[in-house]
Amino acid sequence: MGGYPPIEILEKGLVIPSEETPAEEIWLSNLDHLVARAHTPTVYFYRRPLDDAGFFSPEGLKAALARALVPFYPLAGRLVSGADGRLCIRCTAEGVLFVVARSEASVDDFGDFAPSGEIRRLLVPFADSADEVDPPLVMFQLTFFRCGGVCLGAAVHHTAADGLGALHFVNSWARITHTSSHIPIPPTIDRTVLRARSPPSTSSSHIEYSQSHLPPSSTHPPFTSAILKLSHHNLSLIKTSPANNNPKLPLSTFKAVVSHIWRSACKARGLEPSIPTRLYMTADARSRLRPPLPASYLGNAIFRVSAEATAREISDFGAAAKIDAATKRIDDEFVRSLIDYLEEKVDEVGVRKGGWVMPETDLWVISWLGLPIYEADFGWGKPIYMGRACLQFGGLVYIVPSSPEEAEGGLSVLIAMEEQNMERFKKVFYEEIGRAGMGVYPTIEILEKGLVVPSEETPAKEIWLSNLDLLATRRHTPTVYFYRRSLEDDGFFSPETLKASLARALVPFYPLAGRLVSGADGRPWIQCTAEGALFVVAKSESVVEDFGDFAPSDEFRRLLVPCVDGADEADMPLVLLQLTFFRCGGVCLGTAIHHTAADGLGSLHFINSWARTTHTDTHIPIVLPSVNRTILRARSPPSITSTQIDCYTTQSTQSAPSFTSAILKLSTHHLSLLKTSPNKNNPKPPLSTFKAVVSHIWRSACKARGLDPSCPTRIYIAADTRTRLRPPLPDGYLGNAVFRTSAKATAGEVLSELGAAAKIDDAVKALDDEFIRSLVDYLEEKVNDVGLRKDGWVMPETDLWVVSWMGMPVYDADFGWGKPVYMGRACMQFGGLAYLMPSSPEEEDGGVSVVMAMEEGKMGRFKEIFYEDIGSAGSAHN
Repeated sequence: MGGYPPIEILEKGLVIPSEETPAEEIWLSNLDHLVARAHTPTVYFYRRPLDDAGFFSPEGLKAALARALVPFYPLAGRLVSGADGRLCIRCTAEGVLFVVARSEASVDDFGDFAPSGEIRRLLVPFADSADEVDPPLVMFQLTFFRCGGVCLGAAVHHTAADGLGALHFVNSWARITHTSSHIPIPPTIDRTVLRARSPPSTSSSHIEYSQSHLPPSSTHPPFTSAILKLSHHNLSLIKTSPANNNPKLPLSTFKAVVSHIWRSACKARGLEPSIPTRLYMTADARSRLRPPLPASYLGNAIFRVSAEATAREISDFGAAAKIDAATKRIDDEFVRSLIDYLEEKVDEVGVRKGGWVMPETDLWVISWLGLPIYEADFGWGKPIYMGRACLQFGGLVYIVPSSPEEAEGGLSVLIAMEEQNMERFKKVFYEEIGRAGMGVYPTIEILEKGLVVPSEETPAKEIWLSNLDLLATRRHTPTVYFYRRSLEDDGFFSPETLKASLARALVPFYPLAGRLVSGADGRPWIQCTAEGALFVVAKSESVVEDFGDFAPSDEFRRLLVPCVDGADEADMPLVLLQLTFFRCGGVCLGTAIHHTAADGLGSLHFINSWARTTHTDTHIPIVLPSVNRTILRARSPPSITSTQIDCYTTQSTQSAPSFTSAILKLSTHHLSLLKTSPNKNNPKPPLSTFKAVVSHIWRSACKARGLDPSCPTRIYIAADTRTRLRPPLPDGYLGNAVFRTSAKATAGEVLSELGAAAKIDDAVKALDDEFIRSLVDYLEEKVNDVGLRKDGWVMPETDLWVVSWMGMPVYDADFGWGKPVYMGRACMQFGGLAYLMPSSPEEEDGGVSVVMAMEEGKMGRFKEIFYEDIGSAGSAHN
């Protein structure tokens, strides 16, 4: 769909062995003949290191590849038909294809690297399967990205080598490049060790290769692919029995994960309990034969086995028992029996993996656990990701180990699922883990809890609160900062150090050490009592990677941020902090600052000043807080001149629908597509990033919610008064300077070209000094109207509320051990709420993350449209 920039081919040619190699024909076994008759496309992504001398030099790689092809000489040959009509590899030394390309994309544009037809098309060379005699058996493409990173796309013909054989070749090539030495373990070329017996003797049932068992060939239904990550903790939950009265020994990782996938698929597909379902598994003959095959065997030593059950039987440990029964029988005799059985099947296209369509009741699981998929270090570090470029059909699953950038002990599930079932599958997949552990994450153990007071005497006075303060949410705003353990970890997040610097930071920010009380006139204000901020220290058996992409959730809020719901406001600290230490050495700083006391920018000023005080051991922040809020007092008499404050009329208070949250990442390339007009005949000036992203969210939401073109929809936008007032508010203003404005339209107007942007532009252009003064005057008699506050009404499901933190210093909280790897909301309040966030220090500069809450039944569709429409914009530009 054009979601990525096009690839520019710089060089394309064949690399031949650097020395003369045997000119012979390689006989192919029955297992070679029954795999998919196509190339297996994989991708290796690498970031550019600091020491980048000769980084992925094409000439250096080609020279090493030519040397690697000497011992792996069959891979430089071609697939041909022998004299007896049976396929074989003719060792012609014609070489392998090597392509060099470049792209304006960056590594981060590819998100979590979920397989797709687009990744396959752009990053891996392609051979037309209609002519299987001529194409090279091995094809590589080296793509250089704008960010400096690279992708090595590999395609090794499955008939020539299975996964382990292909990895042996690529890893050997990498080692030669890296060390300039010869490979330590040469490949084993002879495949006759897998010749059928004479006479053949079939002693086992091999229904997986029976033509009568297979359904008639048809077309694959549309499917989508995703990567689902399982942490060490997730695995521990699904490996043990959930039933206390039926304890079982822990399952192996493979059986536990495959059982969980099978159960989740049955539920997601809505299979009736009596429906039969079959699970295909790929097994390896290498260690099962007697004697075993050499570890360096170059060829196909894999085959498929299966387990069948009804959907009813796939529950608790029922799936595991079926898997156990299917795998237990695989021994030397089983493998020999299969080879004999296949002797007359080698020409039956219908029994090959690519020759039939698997029913939508079934799954096919391939495990790469234990395979050296991250060993391809060409001299500049291991890949940050390796996996399939694309998947072939719905129900296909790959289980792969975690990458070097992730916590050890985890794994990833690459799954293809029918389009209509994928979102349900993902939901069930993680919900079931949560039930197994009574919550997805381990419980938190509180180690310490107490108040931190200012280190010096502070003014004991009352802080008057403006109308904007009183119309903010009357509760704490929960945020989380995640940090990885640094190499320089001396005193890493020492609670005593943090408490001492917090006490110093509370001196200039003394209102935050006070309490919210009601004055004689009933109007709330802050009493500066110096009672202090709550500081909690906790520990958890989780690791940072357990929290995935840090999408907000109530579970985050409950575990990682202190909560004082139900406490009397007069006794409630305005600032709540929790420092949680994880098993991996990382930490989370959970913060909750009462919104009446400070808006987002004021809160960030406090946290960042505290961090700087810790880091530099200074007392005074660079910019002192401005605590006087009377500059936002209403005029006397009030003068309401604006006609655009109708978004502060009392709204519905009906119960809010259930919702779910997600983080959607936009790269600089995505943003460039959204900001420019796709209409070449009527080009418009580029939109600002804010207007482009908010317009895109509004359009995507209208489509995902299925709004009729005539249906009215409103978007609320949080705006800041600081620079709009005349004179502007002082730097360091501590209070609420934010308010909401809105734009109204019909869904049809939002979906028209630049229609949403025009409505947003009209709403934002009106925000000047007089508008704000008029709004403050208007609110003078509304401060006790709970229905006007953000937490006091329910937004209709036709509407959106957008808060932008772009341009705000959300990643500046460096306490001395580096910036956070993630900062954001711990949880969201209602469906339709969106936060725009700058990219994290670990991501590409200039990107944006959209933290989105959407009604449960519409989130999957929203995400699909969100990225599809960017792809469509890219197609229009090309």
